[in-house]
Amino acid sequence: MGPVTQLIVLILTHCFSGVISLVGEMPMFDYMCAEEGVYPRYNPWDCGAYILCNTGRAYPFQCPPGTVYSRANGLCDWPHKVDLRQCSNNPLGRFDHMCKWNPGAKLPSQLSCSQYFDCSQSTSSVEYVKYVMECPYPQLFSDVHGRCLHFKLVQCGKRPMPVAPCDYIQYQQMCPDPRTCIPCHQRHPSCSGLIDGYHPVISSRNHYMYCDSGRTLSIGQCPARQIYSRASGRCSAGIQ
Repeated sequence: MGPVTQLIVLILTHCFSGVISLVGEMPMFDYMCAEEGVYPRYNPWDCGAYILCNTGRAYPFQCPPGTVYSRANGLCDWPHKVDLRQCSNNPLGRFDHMCKWNPGAKLPSQLSCSQYFDCSQSTSSVEYVKYVMECPYPQLFSDVHGRCLHFKLVQCGKRPMPVAPCDYIQYQQMCPDPRTCIPCHQRHPSCSGLIDGYHPVISSRNHYMYCDSGRTLSIGQCPARQIYSRASGRCSAGIQ
């Protein structure tokens, strides 16, 4: 498993618990309603749901609790009366269905403004890893332009906005024993709450960082036998 696949697996592990809420915010599947008129269609990724087509628009509906959608009679019914071999309760199946019809689509994740689903990433053998991606820090994913952009050019709306490096999965690490891992915030200093400009790195006397809008844009190191002076804002041989 290469580093890119490891990163995407980590993203999936981190965010899978929120997949149900995420898919509820995905774009409507109007392409499933090509025929004219008003009619129901089964939902291939949710046995307990169906889609109502109306003049080319798709509207999702849930069956009453404890029931599933029957393709045979176009109604919600008890599970023992329905052939369930052609339905699935895997919510991630929605991405497969969406990407089948839109192979170049890039869809924003509702879990983080830095994450998105890329339908063109279909070469991985790991299930659904092919879709999950994250913008390089500190970029954000623009749902308007369909790509990662400078964080000042993106409006996240209701999507949670990551700011610190450790808000990005790419800066976290998979560790067999968390008790032996150096905390992420110590490995990757944060500018959260700091004004724009240069600041000392708290965990190291000879390192400094440049902050912009709470983001850690760069980290520098003073020459040998010098430390970063908070008072002067530069490296010096003196003591802070």
